[in-house]
Amino acid sequence: MIFLDIDGVLQPLSSQKRFDHDDIAAVFYDWKPDAVKNLKSLCEKTQAEFVISSDWRSSKTLDMLKLLFKIHGLDIYVVDKTDKSSGYMRDMEIEEFLIGHPDIGVFAILDDSYRDSFERRFPQQFVYCDYIFDDKCYQRALSILEQEPPSEKTVPEPVLLLRNFIYNGMGIL
Repeated sequence: MIFLDIDGVLQPLSSQKRFDHDDIAAVFYDWKPDAVKNLKSLCEKTQAEFVISSDWRSSKTLDMLKLLFKIHGLDIYVVDKTDKSSGYMRDMEIEEFLIGHPDIGVFAILDDSYRDSFERRFPQQFVYCDYIFDDKCYQRALSILEQEPPSEKTVPEPVLLLRNFIYNGMGIL
């Protein structure tokens, strides 16, 4: 599974035509072909699918996101989006998703933000995209996704601790 940010991963922050037009224009004009090619290759090579963790998920349904990704033939890999929980950072939203989907064994997080939080919570799964999902990021993500699934634990220890906290009636969920 891939947790996918869009701005800074597929679309450079310096390229924001959607603010002049709409999201369709952004996907068509602003998403970098090499980043899209790398993401598609990664999914094909590892049989990975992705969950949208980008801020784009806040204003769009899953069906709308799939239509946008269809422009580049990536809609078949979009399976879900994380919930935008009030007061939570993206790393915590991914933790919540993992708690609700304990069958996910191997995953990578592609993002250009929240670096400290992701490196603290998910140091083995985080791929920091400094500008875009380039070849270096692709190789890191590929090495993560080609690992053998864990035999016992399917989520990192911090997630298991959070799950216990929530399910023991002490959490906020």
